[in-house]
Parts: sequence; C-alpha cells; structure tokens
Amino acid sequence: MTAIFDPYLILQVRRNATREEIKRSYRRLVVRYHPDVCSEPDAADRFRRVVAAYEMIDEEKKSTVRPAHTGCYSQAAAGPRPAPSAQQAQSARKRFSMNLGRKLDHLSIQELIARFEGSYNRYVRIAAAHALGRRRCLAAVLALSRDVASCTDKEVLLAIIGALGESRIPRAAYTLAPLLGHRDLDVASAAEQAINALKTEVTVPILERLLRTEPLIIRARMVRTLRRILSFAAA
Repeated sequence: MTAIFDPYLILQVRRNATREEIKRSYRRLVVRYHPDVCSEPDAADRFRRVVAAYEMIDEEKKSTVRPAHTGCYSQAAAGPRPAPSAQQAQSARKRFSMNLGRKLDHLSIQELIARFEGSYNRYVRIAAAHALGRRRCLAAVLALSRDVASCTDKEVLLAIIGALGESRIPRAAYTLAPLLGHRDLDVASAAEQAINALKTEVTVPILERLLRTEPLIIRARMVRTLRRILSFAAA
C-alpha cells in the first residue's frame, strides 16, 4: 500500500506550527538530506520530499489568509466562468513567474538551491534558476551546472542556460561550451547567447582548457562560435 504524503510528518512539525517553526525545520532537513552531504541511498528522494512538503504547506498557509469574496453576487449566481484564452493564460503564467521570482529573491542561497534542486514544479525550477543567475556567485553556478546533464525538461534547461549567462561567473563557460554542439538548435543557440553574455569574463586560459578537454566534434563548433562571439581573428 502506498504511504500517504503527509507534509507535516515529513517536515516533522505540528499541524498548528508557526511559519517560522516550519521554516526552521525545513532548513534543517534540507541540509541533512542534501545528496552532496548525505550518503544514505534514498537521500535524493528524501530531499525532494522535504522540498515538496514545504511548498505544499506554504501554499496551504497562504490560501488560509486570503480574504473571502464579499461581493453582491456569488459565483453560482453569476454563472460559470468562461475558460481563459491562450493570451490570458500566458499573461497569468507571466504574472505568476514574476511574483514567484520576487519571492525567491528573498531566500538565502542555500534555500534557493534547495528549491531549484528539489522541486517537482517546472515553474518553480525555472524561477529558481533565474534567481540563482541573478545572485552571480560561484555556489549558484555550481548548482545550475550540476543539473544540466540530467535535465530532461527543455524549458528548464533553457532557463538554466540563460541563468548561467546572466551569472557573469567565468566557471559557467565550462558548462556552456559543450552545449554549443547540442543536437537541439534552440539549446545550442541559447548556449551561444549565454557565452556571448559571458564574453568579458571568459579569459584565454579558460578557452584553451575548453579546447583541450572537449571532444573533437564539439571543439570544431566551439572554435567557430567563439571566434564569432569573441571577435577572434581566424588563424
């Protein structure tokens, strides 16, 4: 029988716990079960469950404080609400992403990395990736780079690539360069734009190391792209 997903049990807090108590327990468990520091075989699964539990409780707490509608007409009286158009849905997603981005900007770097690595929600991962890019620190770049090889969601991968370019950290070039030869042209183009954003940070020693370590087919694409991006004269 499948166990019931109880977020309060996973976070080891009472159901009437305050938001501060919930956040303290969340931070403690995230550090304890992070796959980089925990050697237990199910650490990654526990880590994701902790993040998912925190997101669920956070949404639940926010929904309980929303004011009830007190207008003259109820939803039943007004009739069924028409389905939103594609433009309205896109606008709603954009507002959601902007609000989520502002919320994530207030998190510590450890909490932000936990949201990015542990969330099952695509939009949370995308917003967290952009927020990590805005931090412009090595820890953020390393967290983004770890997820590139295993990422199967194209939208999330494109967000990661954009965030690496936005980070302005030279270390990001080691992750971006191999993507120049990606079979998906959108990914390859995004990697090129990201390296273009990094061009003032990428030094000749970094380029030399990249050209020594990457496979030949990727090196050929890198040479063409980097010469165009960095205005290198053809030999």
